[in-house]
Amino acid sequence: MFKEAYEKALEAKNATTQAAVNTAKDNLVNAQRDLKVATKVILNKQTTTITVGKTDSLTATVTIEDEDKSVTWSSSDNTVASVRNGVVTAVAEGTAIITATAKDGTTAQCKVTVVKAGTGGNEGPVGSKPTLKLKQNKVTLYTRKQSNSISINAEVTGPSKTVKWTSQNKKIAKIVGNKIVAVKAGKTTVTATANNITQKVTVTVKNPTISMKQGKKKFTKSKLTVKKKKKVVLTVSVKPSKSGISLSKLSKKDKKVASVTLKKGKLTIKGKAKGKLTVTIKSGKAAKKIKVTVK
Repeated sequence: MFKEAYEKALEAKNATTQAAVNTAKDNLVNAQRDLKVATKVILNKQTTTITVGKTDSLTATVTIEDEDKSVTWSSSDNTVASVRNGVVTAVAEGTAIITATAKDGTTAQCKVTVVKAGTGGNEGPVGSKPTLKLKQNKVTLYTRKQSNSISINAEVTGPSKTVKWTSQNKKIAKIVGNKIVAVKAGKTTVTATANNITQKVTVTVKNPTISMKQGKKKFTKSKLTVKKKKKVVLTVSVKPSKSGISLSKLSKKDKKVASVTLKKGKLTIKGKAKGKLTVTIKSGKAAKKIKVTVK
């Protein structure tokens, strides 16, 4: 635009009439005005760091009136970062210069640094803050193997997807892989940390509850008398039900006094000879002991 007006202004040298001179002067004024309105290309950022495989967006503003404000995008190294319509895609670790070029050749540049995951690049929406969310913030576990562990799922956004788990009291609950595992009855706190954000899980560890019945009545005694060649049957249950129950082994001496079996929740004690023994039912770290006398 300026060049065209300037060339017309030069025609004043060859002007033969006053009208031609006036026209040339007007063209010169226009050329001077166009010279003052210089084109500028401004990017919304001059540097950015992106994680491999992620994207970032650049916006170009062209400061000139009555002209085509579009720009052409290019990358100094497409093997590191490519660009299309202002969207920069990180390809491989390294640095590249993204250039926006206006129609008249004016340019603006942004330096792009591409890093591997977990080292501070953009992961997720541009400008978003890291987050850490847990599916549960309270759990109850039992000391029996079938119900002594749980996996806590964490949703993470941000530079690092790694979650570090720690237990306040490893004697009550410990971390094994991605699981919280009960050790003994008590209460503790497990902490999840990612991108300098922490979330806490309150962990309660209980022993299973063992209960017995003799017929339809609750059996809460710690002593039991059985006649020789007779048997007593107790129904044993545990909560939670999936905790399971087991019977401690008897010594050779005890086996001469009575036979003891536990099948499908039925504890059967049959007297053999006069004497005493202790029968122990276990579930996790819970135990019920019955002192048996055979008469």
